[in-house]
Amino acid sequence: MIDTTGNNKTLIFFGELPPKTNHGVSISNQINLTFLKEKFNVVVVEEFSDLKFHDRFSVQKMFTFLRSCVKFNREVSHSPHIDIFYTILYQSLFGILKNAISIFLFRRKFKSSKVILHVHRSDFNSFYSSRINKLLFDYVSKNTDKFLLLARGQMSVFPVADAKKSVIYNTIEYEVDTPVYGLKTAPYKLINISNYIPQKGLAELLDALKLLPQTQFSLDAYGNISDPDFYNSIVAKAKETSNVQIHEAINGAVKFERLKQAQLFICPSHNEGFPLVLLEAMSVGLPIVTTKVGFIEEMLGSDYPLYCEPNSATSLAQAINQFFELENKQELSERIKHLYHAKFSRLVHKQVLNQIFDIEN
Repeated sequence: MIDTTGNNKTLIFFGELPPKTNHGVSISNQINLTFLKEKFNVVVVEEFSDLKFHDRFSVQKMFTFLRSCVKFNREVSHSPHIDIFYTILYQSLFGILKNAISIFLFRRKFKSSKVILHVHRSDFNSFYSSRINKLLFDYVSKNTDKFLLLARGQMSVFPVADAKKSVIYNTIEYEVDTPVYGLKTAPYKLINISNYIPQKGLAELLDALKLLPQTQFSLDAYGNISDPDFYNSIVAKAKETSNVQIHEAINGAVKFERLKQAQLFICPSHNEGFPLVLLEAMSVGLPIVTTKVGFIEEMLGSDYPLYCEPNSATSLAQAINQFFELENKQELSERIKHLYHAKFSRLVHKQVLNQIFDIEN
């Protein structure tokens, strides 16, 4: 699909997008394309990967892999000229193989054009330790002009030359006006938004809530049902506590309305990169209890008061209780909202994106 805006330069994008695929990476892709379409003619090659097969081999996964490569090759072959190929750096064997094949197909026709890869995860070094992954990544890196990194903490550890690396923080789909957080009293409305998979820590959260006074809170959890067995176990566990509700995914204006109604966002993840949902919570001044995984500490600061340990219901319960007892809740709300607008707003993101893609304002 070609989005023609009357610009002279053409960019081809290969990856997942909402509404067909809804997760942090696909939403980030959509945000970036929205800005890039203002300056480029954009060719979109959309793909779809079923989250049910995320960590395992399947015939359907192989078929989807081959079909997406053929689809990309068709668009490249039919395009008279493309200035930039933009996609994400995958961190799975199928994914990095897809990177290598798509770059080979692109370079075969457009040898002098740019290749830009966006890195959306924080655990690249563990992926890179595999010999076959390293071999494929070495080919990818030699044929890539720029890697976009999630955070400054990645600069020293990501294994390419500094000249090939740029940092661009994530931003959110849109920003809404919110009132001052104000003084809240118990019972506090807690909220969690994530995919229903074990790595997001929802099981530990439900265990943590059992350690707290039940009159102090209610919890609403929302998410995509990516792992039906885990989702069913969470629903069963939630029934043990009367003030916990498990819901399906929410997006757009409904999501922001739920965030504005809450008093505390909880992110007990075992592994993250630079989670968009935390930026969404920050944008409305919603205090957060979170693990310090990935680059969350770079988002909130080393002195943020409400961190907890991953995989620990006890640590999570202590952090939530610390929020209950916090006297300066409004001050914390104003602090994280100011931090969002100073470093992660859509305006700041667009300015950095334009610089990386050599776009004149």
